[in-house]
Amino acid sequence: MQGKAGEASGEAPDGPDQRALRSEAPAGYDDSGIERELVVMDQSSCLRWFQHDFPDLLARWHYHPELELHLITASTGTAMIGGQARAFEPGALYLLGGGVPHNWVSVLDGRRSVPGRDVLLQMHPDRLRELERIVPDLRGVGELLHRARHGLAFHGRTADEVADLLVRMGSETDARRFSTALTAFAAILEASPDDVEVIDPNYVPATPEGTSHADISAALTYMHENLDEPLRLAAVAEVLGTSESTASRMLTRATTHGFSRILIGLRIAEALRLLRTTDKHVSEICWRCGFTTLSAFNRQFRTQTGTTPSAYRRKLGSGESSPLGSGTTHSSPPPPAAPSSTQ
Repeated sequence: MQGKAGEASGEAPDGPDQRALRSEAPAGYDDSGIERELVVMDQSSCLRWFQHDFPDLLARWHYHPELELHLITASTGTAMIGGQARAFEPGALYLLGGGVPHNWVSVLDGRRSVPGRDVLLQMHPDRLRELERIVPDLRGVGELLHRARHGLAFHGRTADEVADLLVRMGSETDARRFSTALTAFAAILEASPDDVEVIDPNYVPATPEGTSHADISAALTYMHENLDEPLRLAAVAEVLGTSESTASRMLTRATTHGFSRILIGLRIAEALRLLRTTDKHVSEICWRCGFTTLSAFNRQFRTQTGTTPSAYRRKLGSGESSPLGSGTTHSSPPPPAAPSSTQ
């Protein structure tokens, strides 16, 4: 698809009209020790559309100042956005504000890769603010950008409509692509409240000096790949080559949550995925997600989602299920860290 070659590598295509769009790091970041993604824009366009596979160099824990509309086209797995972990499936659609760290980890199930998994549209928020200033029809963009700082997930008719538009942009260029992008943003601005979910209402970007997002990505990937084990902070510290206290501080500052809370979030996200995409018994899902007792699993699942694993599966069978990630975040503060017996 157009835009995939060259752009997906993160390197600027040849030619004098290409440049790297640079801006200050978002408020709350000390970027003296951080390598952020450098989003390369075509000087002749204010948009960047591209598609990439998983695994890919771009599929890692990272952030950038650009607004990102992100569609998952294939596979299931865990999305890590801000300080939240949530399950995803094909058709998952997100809008992420500048500075929100993110990554999607697919379950490969024996495959080597997932071709074309991610379809993205990126645009610097300042461009949208300029458009809102000179085009009154775009009123509401400023409020949308404010909400996107916490990450937004879209469901229902809005997700279907915007996903179709985002895919269509791959075969378009110039004014047609820009027109389709505006149509997509219009659909988002007009979305029913039931179609929009705030992913992490409590997230505030913060990363300490000397902490690289490569370190955070390595830690989160290790945790995700070993959810069925009795994970301890000491093992994550060993992966990072640092002390437990330093590893704990790195995770807390990068995601705003401590190790135990991150781990519980990853385990519940994986449980949601397995409940929705497999017929495994609830007890088997409990063990596969690293819980040592069914009571602990049920308690944490209810705390995170508002229901039990069995009730969630029954709701799936009735056709009344909410999206995979639903319930993993609330407007209220996150629940207390899980007891050590569930780790």
